[in-house]
Amino acid sequence: MADEKVSRFLAEVQPLVYLSNDDEALRRFASLVSATFGVDKAMADTVNTESMTSGSLQDYLVSTKKAYVDNGLSDYSSFPELINYRNAGFRSCCIVPMAIAGKSVPILTMLSKTDNYFDDKFVGVVSAGALLLGMSILYRSETSRSGRLANYFDAAFNMPDAQLLVSSDNRIVKSNKEARRLFPNMASFDSVFGVGFAELAALAKSGARKQYGVEINGLVRTFEISANGINDRLVNVMARDLTEQSIFRGAVELMGSGKDVYLALLDRDFAIKWCTDNFERLFGYPKGIILGKNIADFVSRGERERFVREAAVPRAQGTTTIEVSGSSTMLAHFAISGINGSYLISLVNADAEKYVEVARNSINDFINYTSDMVILANELGYVKECNMAAEAMLGYAKAELVGRDVKNLYADQSLFDRDVTYLREGQKVDSNYINLIKKDATQLPVVQSMRMMKDSEGGVSYLLVMKELMTKDTLSRLKVDMERAQNEVKELKRDSAQKTDFIYNISHELKTPLTSIKGFSTLLYNGEVGPLNDQQKDYVMTIIEEADRLTLIIQQVLDATKLEAQKVKLDLKDVDLAELENSPSIKALKEAAESKGLAFRWKAAYDLPRITADPNRLIQVFVNLIGNAIKFTEHGSITVDISNKSKKAVICKVIDTGIGVSDEDRRRLFKKFYQAAKKEGLVMREGSGTGLGLSITKNIVELHGGKVGVESTLGQGSTFWFILKVNPTVKKQK
Repeated sequence: MADEKVSRFLAEVQPLVYLSNDDEALRRFASLVSATFGVDKAMADTVNTESMTSGSLQDYLVSTKKAYVDNGLSDYSSFPELINYRNAGFRSCCIVPMAIAGKSVPILTMLSKTDNYFDDKFVGVVSAGALLLGMSILYRSETSRSGRLANYFDAAFNMPDAQLLVSSDNRIVKSNKEARRLFPNMASFDSVFGVGFAELAALAKSGARKQYGVEINGLVRTFEISANGINDRLVNVMARDLTEQSIFRGAVELMGSGKDVYLALLDRDFAIKWCTDNFERLFGYPKGIILGKNIADFVSRGERERFVREAAVPRAQGTTTIEVSGSSTMLAHFAISGINGSYLISLVNADAEKYVEVARNSINDFINYTSDMVILANELGYVKECNMAAEAMLGYAKAELVGRDVKNLYADQSLFDRDVTYLREGQKVDSNYINLIKKDATQLPVVQSMRMMKDSEGGVSYLLVMKELMTKDTLSRLKVDMERAQNEVKELKRDSAQKTDFIYNISHELKTPLTSIKGFSTLLYNGEVGPLNDQQKDYVMTIIEEADRLTLIIQQVLDATKLEAQKVKLDLKDVDLAELENSPSIKALKEAAESKGLAFRWKAAYDLPRITADPNRLIQVFVNLIGNAIKFTEHGSITVDISNKSKKAVICKVIDTGIGVSDEDRRRLFKKFYQAAKKEGLVMREGSGTGLGLSITKNIVELHGGKVGVESTLGQGSTFWFILKVNPTVKKQK
């Protein structure tokens, strides 16, 4: 086999690595092998490891991770597939696994009608190319999986309890919404809780939970801290507020019931003297308005007389209809008892009872469709129910799992008995590492959480939730692939920077000859070098107008490349947004709109604050937005509306009555070089822009620390808006 042919083959494999469509890459690779080496037939496809038959040729390839060669196909070949190839007229066969990982395996099959066709050198060369392409396919698959895992982690981190990632120097690396609400000014974990990273790491290692008191707004609150070690430098901490639980428990005991209970203190005339805060949500009035009103005023008119009659009886109980907020009603059980010359009344939402079944069904749906394995076992340890993920991961049908002793699924059966003992002692079982045995006798590493609950018959059930773990080898391969991807990203960034510099330099160089073209054309038009007739003057004016248009395009390209390369430095000043109306650029646009028959209005709120911004760049934003509005509006008006968004921000809107923007265009409108297509049945002014105006607008607004967006209905007009902070934190530029 000539070295030149080998080099050409490996060189032609490389472009296939970058194809995003795996099936197309495999098809083209097989064609390349056939064309280069004269193989009679080459096929490359993917085999699902979960569905392949034990003892098959594919199973052999996955197990050995080696190429299989049979240079003398016969009726006595080792695998049925090879006999089929012999019957089809082939004499030699070579099958190469392209990559081994995950649930799918790319495999290359090569067939020849010649005996002893495939030698060691051929197998080595083709295996090298197959490995290169197979690893790229595996990389894309694992990258997608890693992205899904990252999204899953983000969802799990967004819990109702405070969640924090604490580094070895006690910094808060990440925190969820609840943690930021409870501790808005926390710079480091030890500054609030008095607990260092070493103690948190020890807590994570032991799996214990500790309680700490923290003063918040003058009130000492009790938090239960638990920790999980991420690595040597990072710990995940959960802080559960036990203070709120204590208050809630006390309120439940006082009201004598659990959910949907409302408590109020009445005087002898049934006027409300005190009530729990949930009365505000129930009736839709502030507590100050509710206090002093008669409780009967909230009872439906047709039932008030009966309610007053029944409530006058000592220790009265009954059911009535309450008028709640939103002009709706609530069926409520009530109980009234005397206390110190007053009445204590409790209202229990009877309507809530009908939602129990709906909630139960919703929970069942969630369990069935979650990607984690969920198994429900009875008190004796036999499976009562399982979800689809358990079937898929373990390889059993649901009928095979239900009724099975759940311990038979454990590689170490004593672990199930141990966790059940913990639950019966009132402890929780969270994140225990175990190995399950699948139907094919292979082991599946998972992390398990278990809870004990009362079932509908009064007995005990065990709920097991298990997450599949990635193996160490897979993580190592992912790390190598991630480093390779990072190197590729660096190269792409370098290429992008070179492209940006080239565009910037060439655009800058074009300005000089354009200036000369416009200057000499102006001299010709003004008759400085001799008089011109009308037709000649028209031609020269066209040159001047096109030179102006080309100059504008070049300037937009320069702006876009400077913004992309972060070479723009803002000249921040104290700006009165209302006064921008008087800039020459805005006045020119106003005249252009009015000459087109459009009404132009500039509205600014009377109490607008002065903001810190670059006035020239803001004018550029308004010019882009107003210019677009004029271009795409044939009838009606254009309005600039500037008002307060909040105490710290203002919002600027450019509102037109033009052709509008479709949903498809709206998603890509602020991308560079994108131009909305012409809409059938709608009037759009002819013109060829660069597609850079809105991209530049977005970059300028974001450079000020603001946001930009659009709201539009096709055929009815658009509202482009951007929000600016009064005192922005401007992005630092390189």
